[in-house]
Amino acid sequence: MVLCLLGFSVLSAQEKHESQKNREKIPVSGYVRDNSGNPIQGVSIFLDGKKSSITTNSKGYYRIKVKPDVETISAFSLFIGIHEINFTGQERIDFALGNNQGKELKKENVDEMGTPVSSVNMDKANKTRYSNIYQMIKGEVPGVTVSGTTVTIRSSTSLTQSTEPLFVLDGVMVDNIGDIPPEIVKSIEVLKGPATAIYGSRGANGVILIKTK
Repeated sequence: MVLCLLGFSVLSAQEKHESQKNREKIPVSGYVRDNSGNPIQGVSIFLDGKKSSITTNSKGYYRIKVKPDVETISAFSLFIGIHEINFTGQERIDFALGNNQGKELKKENVDEMGTPVSSVNMDKANKTRYSNIYQMIKGEVPGVTVSGTTVTIRSSTSLTQSTEPLFVLDGVMVDNIGDIPPEIVKSIEVLKGPATAIYGSRGANGVILIKTK
């Protein structure tokens, strides 16, 4: 009898543990915007400082399922910054990046995102030498090949599809950079490999981050 009761007690404890462990996740959704209220695409969502697989879409919208024991949810952009909010079970959380709100991510978590392959401060460049941004990239940025208006990050090659990188202008993904005057460019960073993870499949050929004044 004692052994039976002991066995039942152990089984009950295990079932309780499994029940708590597998508690239903909470669906959380919302939008990530900049200081002007514009949606930001490609922003990564972090749970308790750890990167999830979720990023915002073209409307700045995200949706993620969160365990009840999660304490913080953060929106992180490598180019704009981070906004962290305490999680208490709310199903709607909106983020605003660019206000230096919330805590900073720990260095090891940011390192998971990768670091730039090359970073060039254009304030030191002689911008009058270039008539367009493509010439500037070709003349100033290492690790890329430029032919006319086609930019390729070296080692990013494909025989079946486009090899053009993703361009991100002041934190916003763009399809064309041809109308950016060289004189307003502040810096250019080139990302490839693990450093492009936050941009999903769109960053498969690398990412070029352009910051203007």
